[in-house]
Parts: sequence; C-alpha cells; structure tokens
Amino acid sequence: GAGAPQAAPPPAAGFDFARCMNATVVVRDLAVIAARLGAAAAGARARAAAASAEGGGAGSSSGGASPSVLPAFAYDAARLVLKALDKVGPDPVKVRDAIEAIDDFHEAVTKMHPRPFTKENHEALGADTGFLAVWRDGKVFRVTD
Repeated sequence: GAGAPQAAPPPAAGFDFARCMNATVVVRDLAVIAARLGAAAAGARARAAAASAEGGGAGSSSGGASPSVLPAFAYDAARLVLKALDKVGPDPVKVRDAIEAIDDFHEAVTKMHPRPFTKENHEALGADTGFLAVWRDGKVFRVTD
C-alpha cells in the first residue's frame, strides 16, 4: 500500500557485493558503525541534559554540546555510494558518474535534493538547504543580517 517500504533494486548484472566483500566483515563493520553512532548520540543527549540541569543550554558557556549532524551526512553519503554501486558495480569512474546521475534520492535524512550532485556541482547542500542559527534560552533562533 501507500507508504509501504519498497524493495531495493537488484544489483547491476555481474556485480555480487557479497562476493567482493566478506559479508561477515560488512555486517560486523555496520554493527560497529551503528554502535558508535548510537553511543555518540547518547553521549550528546547526556551532555545536553547535564548542561540543562546546570542552567546552561546546549552550546552554552557551561560546556553543553549540541548533537552532531555529521552522522546524518555520513548516512546519506553511504546511501548514495551504495545506490551507485548497485547500479554500476565497483568501478570508481562509473560510481562517480552514477552518483552524478542520481536524480531520485528521496530517502535522505538531511536536506539533500533528490539530485544532490551533478557533473558540474559536487556540493550536495547549499544556502537553500539550511540556515545559520543560534541556541538561546532553549530555542533555535535564525541568524539574520
């Protein structure tokens, strides 16, 4: 039905990811990455809660830290690379070209556009996908000129 997850497309003909990589290693590496991202997020939440309890907000002079967005960017980057690998296999030039041709990347967790890269533009995020803000008194304020 509507909103149901769709199966990933089959890999490109002749490309067998499991044969190219030791599947056990891949699964273990993904588990390690997930554990580290989870620990980083838990640590950031604990620091923010401690800062809040001390009367300081995230990013305040009391040492509070806001959660990092880097794991989200890494997740999107990995999804793009895997999508390209599924289409063209492990050839680096073909992977680059496939990434530049992706125009249906709707599963991004960041504000990437459905076509995040082109041959001419390798900046997936720009002024139209975010804004500069500050955290003050428990709220986000957009920084304006």
